Amino acid sequence: NGKYLYVCFSGSDWCGWCRRLEKEVLSKPKFLAGVTNDFELVYIDSPNDPTLLSERARMENPKLVERYDVHGFPTALVLDSEGGVLTQTGYREGGAKKYAKHLMEIRAKGPALREEAKLVEQYITPFDDKMRAIVKETIIDKITAAVKDLPESEQEAKVKEITPALEADCLVEVAAALAEFQAAEFPESIVGE
Repeated sequence: NGKYLYVCFSGSDWCGWCRRLEKEVLSKPKFLAGVTNDFELVYIDSPNDPTLLSERARMENPKLVERYDVHGFPTALVLDSEGGVLTQTGYREGGAKKYAKHLMEIRAKGPALREEAKLVEQYITPFDDKMRAIVKETIIDKITAAVKDLPESEQEAKVKEITPALEADCLVEVAAALAEFQAAEFPESIVGE
């Protein structure tokens, strides 16, 4: 219908900040009146007590948490009308009216935020992925392989023994990747003046 989506990931029966967001903002008429013309509101709950959810929500909510890479609660995503993530927010002090204003400011910046998200995905995310892969391959995988056949009592000593050399190797790889990243050509909209 052309509206943006406000998707709130919550832990309603265990997360204090989630409860505050619900009590101070989401349940207030001033918030609802301020955003319902421009946003579809979506609430994805992850309670400790699964009986608080419908059977469908028990199956689907964890998939959505994983799909949107949610690691903390509350996490609120603002999606454009095509489902693209524009930005992430969460609990903010100031009450319902101020929170509605915050969302409307995000909406006003929507096209610019979407363009920025595309540029980050195209240029920054591959670099981040490469850095994670370097750490995994040069440290984590090698430590895992080195200790997998050792008794638990010997594993910590082995990790302490090999870690300095692995960290040094990792730094060399990271420096090379960083130099490659710095030498890359980026659009003016990323680089700035």
